[in-house]
Amino acid sequence: MTSSSGLWRAVGLAVAALVLRIVSAQDEGCSSTGLDYTNGGSYLIDATSEDNFTFTSLFDGCDYTWITPILIGPDDTQYNCTDIETQPDDSEQISECDITFADMPAGNWSIILQAPDLDFAVERDFNISRGETEVVTVTVVPTVVVGVTSTPPASTVTNDITETALLYQDPDTVYEDCDVATQTLIHAS
Repeated sequence: MTSSSGLWRAVGLAVAALVLRIVSAQDEGCSSTGLDYTNGGSYLIDATSEDNFTFTSLFDGCDYTWITPILIGPDDTQYNCTDIETQPDDSEQISECDITFADMPAGNWSIILQAPDLDFAVERDFNISRGETEVVTVTVVPTVVVGVTSTPPASTVTNDITETALLYQDPDTVYEDCDVATQTLIHAS
């Protein structure tokens, strides 16, 4: 029993030392903030998207190092993500993970950022729900009736079907015909 309790004591002291180093690194000002998927947030993703899951982090006050984030799914499956840097301060660091939005099941997900050489670790937990959505906005221009002395104000009629998409760079310009039914509203005073 003496050697077993000595082993547990050594393990306990090692864990306590690690926790103290992590806390001291965070107390010294090394921090990370999630810009798109924040701790405790709930997000709707496009279940039809074949794009890989990406997330953005912001580091502040950390020494320079590389971090290889890990994304953990609701079934505890781990997905590797591209490396990100802790420097320069306040610059967006984007990481892409080995899973598409279409393959992500609904549920609780976690992002783990760990830099052992800085004694720094952060976990962001969030909830994902899935949807197939789009936004349609129709602007209606009023018809002016001759003989009326006032012009009715323009109004916008919006049919909201929400789509959540995360974009981090300017997309290419795409031209497509829009085949949407229009409606004319007549407003008479």
